[in-house]
Amino acid sequence: MSTREFEFRDGSSDKFWKITLDGKATTVNFGRRGASGQTQTKKWASPDEARKNHDKLIAEKTKKGYVESKGKANGTAKGNGTSKTPLPNPLPAARGEGTRRIELSAAEWAIATWRKLTPPKPVTPAPFDREACEAKLRGLKFGGRDGKRPEWASVGLPEVMSREEAHYWFLAMTSKSQKDRAATLAKAKLDGRVTIADARAGFEAVAAFDISDRAEAAQVLSHLLSPGELAEWLLGGNLDGDNEYDYGDIPFLESYRRWVAPNLARADAERFRAQLRPHITVAKWPEDPWAGATSFEIAAALGMHDELRPVVESWKDNRYAKNHPTDLHQHPLMIVFGLGDPALVEKHVRRLRLSLRTPQHVAGWLAHTEWRALDVVTDSILKALNKKESEELIAAFRAVKAPEAAGPMQTLSMRARSPKGARQWLDENPGLVAGGAKAKS
Repeated sequence: MSTREFEFRDGSSDKFWKITLDGKATTVNFGRRGASGQTQTKKWASPDEARKNHDKLIAEKTKKGYVESKGKANGTAKGNGTSKTPLPNPLPAARGEGTRRIELSAAEWAIATWRKLTPPKPVTPAPFDREACEAKLRGLKFGGRDGKRPEWASVGLPEVMSREEAHYWFLAMTSKSQKDRAATLAKAKLDGRVTIADARAGFEAVAAFDISDRAEAAQVLSHLLSPGELAEWLLGGNLDGDNEYDYGDIPFLESYRRWVAPNLARADAERFRAQLRPHITVAKWPEDPWAGATSFEIAAALGMHDELRPVVESWKDNRYAKNHPTDLHQHPLMIVFGLGDPALVEKHVRRLRLSLRTPQHVAGWLAHTEWRALDVVTDSILKALNKKESEELIAAFRAVKAPEAAGPMQTLSMRARSPKGARQWLDENPGLVAGGAKAKS
């Protein structure tokens, strides 16, 4: 028995065709890449006749422009015509194929946990510069109802920092007041030695530390604690099945995805999966639409594909066709993004009628489907509630550099609440616009 697989890509077409020769029978499996496709088996009078028809069909397909997939010839037929991860992993340099690119960050690609990504090369941090940090700290803004809550996002923390600088910002964040902060930092020994007990005690003692700042705190602690320790600090009691909603879920979960999940040692990741597994069931999904689903989102970030699938499949069709409250509080899209196959992700997003509401949603959708389902992006942008939301979603969509994006961008340039970004994309990519027009003709 032998199997050969071919692919056809042209404009919006992206198809596979697979043929298996088994004695007197030929079996073809064909369809859109990422889907299971259709299967047809035909029996012939003899093995020689089966071989002749096998070769004839291959000749017809190659004449039409089908190209044999590398490494797929002469294999043994398995599965349903598509691999477990049917879309290609991003290429190291271009992150795309030929004229197509999807310009996502490593953290955004990692939302699709089925991808086998190459870990990024470590970046050497700049030497600690106390004066530069002090200048940033003087620019710290304050907000909240009383105007006294520090807004740590305003200081512009570096993506990569030395342990000494991380220690500086840890002490700044855990100081109880501006006066106390200046005194603490003036006499502090900054050696980068901060334990998980220090982290817990420090942030618990700061009444002014708002839970929405947890993303910046996690960024700092990621340079002081191991990924496993950082996970322990972030998760706290969130693995015990208590899914009560709080407004910290969004920055908390973004922190977990950005700073923890991609860096966990295998043993730590499996330990957290084992803790979560009893809670990731259909029965455990919170019935209260105002309750959070933190454990399920952590499971998605940890790639618990098999556990999440029955949960997602239990949700009724069109569940999110309208502004369902759980769309805001339970983040179902991020849970669907935890499935292990891009075809399943696309199927359930369409079935449930979920919309992409944030730039992270757009990035996650592109990480799964690349340029193959851009109508979902377009429809979501056209549903944007205001110009700011429209502008942010289009900015995320501009990561796509492919002819398939030309038509959607033209639609958005005329119909979006804030069409400027779409028009800029069209001006900057005349070759892709021409390619998109050619594919339509």
